[in-house]
Amino acid sequence: RGVQVSPPARHPLLWYWWFEKSLPKVLKREKVDLLISLDGYCSLSSDVKTLMVIHDLAYLHYPNQVKWSALKFYQRWVPKYCKRADQLVTISAASQRDIHKQFQIPLEKIGIVSNGFNPSYKALSVEERQKASTTFANGNSYFCCLGAIHPRKNIEGTIQAFNQYKKETNSDDKFLIVGRLAWKTSGVKSLLKSSPFATDIKLLGYQSDENVRLILGGSKALLFLSFFEGFGVPLLEAMQLEVPSIYSNQSVMPEVAGATGIAVDLSDRNNIVEAMKSVEGLDVQKLKEAQQVKLAEYTWDRAALQLKNYVDAMR
Repeated sequence: RGVQVSPPARHPLLWYWWFEKSLPKVLKREKVDLLISLDGYCSLSSDVKTLMVIHDLAYLHYPNQVKWSALKFYQRWVPKYCKRADQLVTISAASQRDIHKQFQIPLEKIGIVSNGFNPSYKALSVEERQKASTTFANGNSYFCCLGAIHPRKNIEGTIQAFNQYKKETNSDDKFLIVGRLAWKTSGVKSLLKSSPFATDIKLLGYQSDENVRLILGGSKALLFLSFFEGFGVPLLEAMQLEVPSIYSNQSVMPEVAGATGIAVDLSDRNNIVEAMKSVEGLDVQKLKEAQQVKLAEYTWDRAALQLKNYVDAMR
């Protein structure tokens, strides 16, 4: 039974009011036994048993990429929320270790329930791959990246690596960037204008699920060179579509991607470029087998059962 709790919380002051004033009253009125909070917040003013899901601590590692008011809120309250919750759940072992290290919370209090994938994504047929190439890359082969564009995603570094790749190979390959312009994107815009291969780089913006399937599924590889992620869902999507990924060897990426792609050192652009050159030489059958093994670890049915187990243990 749905219960709407006011006010709509779109500002740190309202976040505080909602969790510390409004929510405790509703929990008491409704005689709630267990609060499952899915967004990294909980109520310090309520004594209701609480399971809190927290995805990552990106604000701690990249504070300059968070709005000032939100940053101050996170810095003050997130450690308190993590210590208040009776059970924490996060989405990767990397995030589990990070929360433990940053807030000295026992590992046994931090469960792991990883993300799942959309089972509707299937590998492209030969005809679909040709359609993707024709529609989005003028008939050429291409690399792609997915996700909202902001500094933590390292789109600038990815463009620079593509520039070097083009210079060294003289190939006709394109680079398709799928995702909305989020914040602090002036560097990306500047690079797109100044790149000697500007006509080979396409900023496609937000795309429908079907177009994402075509673009990613028709690519030579997913370039996922983010500095930090809580999980990295595009890595799973690439696996579903039988596309290799070139991913950064830090944060959660090696945990999720494993042998389904090539890990690279973000501080070594030559390493990235060599990985891009080597994609076509990968053992396709071995890659598919590794992708199927990894995907079996990340289903929503498995995630639901894992979360249910934590809930049951709290009753």
